Amino acid sequence: SSAASDVYKRQIYKDGIFFEYNDKYTSWNVVFPQIIKIFSFLAKKLKISHIKSIALDYIDIFENIPRKQSPFKIYFAIELTLPPEFSMTYDDFIVGIKLETDESGHLSIIRLRGLPPENEDFLKIQLESHYSISEEIKIDDIEALKQNLNKAHENLINNFKLILTNRTKIKIGMENDTNSFNG
Repeated sequence: SSAASDVYKRQIYKDGIFFEYNDKYTSWNVVFPQIIKIFSFLAKKLKISHIKSIALDYIDIFENIPRKQSPFKIYFAIELTLPPEFSMTYDDFIVGIKLETDESGHLSIIRLRGLPPENEDFLKIQLESHYSISEEIKIDDIEALKQNLNKAHENLINNFKLILTNRTKIKIGMENDTNSFNG
């Protein structure tokens, strides 16, 4: 068992390879070389000559949001108006936002999802950030794959910063738009 297998889950499908990384806030500079190494190994063993797309998804959980507050205006830079006749418990909801991109074949989505809280006094909200690039890349052109992964990661981090309020950035250690977990 290598160190990489302790950190990553890998699932291989007919038309895809799925990596799941579970360490909290590890630098992209640590994760990225491992993804490339594992992907290159699998591509060679499985005789994969090209890929059609890549996708990155980041999932962040916010657990200590007091129940008495609406989490949207305080924690996220999202404006939602709820009519008084709507009952919003924040325990079971999904808000999805497709973000515009300037590049063909690029898709950026942000989702907020309410989860059942572990404590009655607090809300639990999951922020899902997705970025995918649909572009055929030959495996021999590993630099193109690296560029697309880096571009997707950079866009995820930028969108994550945009969706949070300044108050939330301070609370999680991203003061002044810096990234405390080194992206």
